Amino acid sequence: MKKVLFLFTILFFFQVSNAEEQIKIVYSDDFSPYSWNDDGPKGILIDVIEEVLAKRMNLTVVHEVLPWGRAQGYVEAGTQDAFVTFPSEARLKYTVASKESVIVSENLIYTRIDHPRLEEMKKITSLVDQLTGFEIIDYVGNGWGDTNLGQYNRYLAPSLENVFKMLASGRGDLFVGGSFISNYTIMRLGLKDKLIPLPNVLSKVPFRLCIGKKSSFTNILEKFDEEIKKMQKDGTLERIYDKYR
Repeated sequence: MKKVLFLFTILFFFQVSNAEEQIKIVYSDDFSPYSWNDDGPKGILIDVIEEVLAKRMNLTVVHEVLPWGRAQGYVEAGTQDAFVTFPSEARLKYTVASKESVIVSENLIYTRIDHPRLEEMKKITSLVDQLTGFEIIDYVGNGWGDTNLGQYNRYLAPSLENVFKMLASGRGDLFVGGSFISNYTIMRLGLKDKLIPLPNVLSKVPFRLCIGKKSSFTNILEKFDEEIKKMQKDGTLERIYDKYR
């Protein structure tokens, strides 16, 4: 009886220990190609984090996709460990961010391939003043757009998909947004023959691993940064990105 009780106790503590070693990471459930739900978590962010934390750092990783507001709230409350996104001032109040980026989003102008002012748009190099006179299409909930394009008059579409459908049909002049998500959405909508990105990068947005200050995993960030640097050098990051281009 004592032997059985002893084995049960060992098994119990082993299971508790394993549970404590799981790092729980949350993502948006509607942010393809970065993250989305397709019978489970899918996307660039999930693939990179799995490669770094699970394969290279031997951690047990639990990925979960949720409505984005709820996901951030869970990390702030300490019920989940981390998310991957731009480390804004507001988010850094309750998280500690990696120094290295999981991915860097380049913000470009998107417009119709036959737009009459195309050559004029190609000369735009800054978000400051140079967009005056153009009808900008944006979408509801685009925090980056609200912060960086708020000085301009924008028409807010219900979603990013609607933005590109409107541009393709001749409504509005341009959209400014991240290259990965925009290119992926345009390809998925079958609009590559109608819409194009312009070459000038207007800004860059780094996506970093942000671990909640209430999490026990804040001490892994130095090692995480080292592994990301290795993945940059050995081409692993680009190979992951290429799957979604």
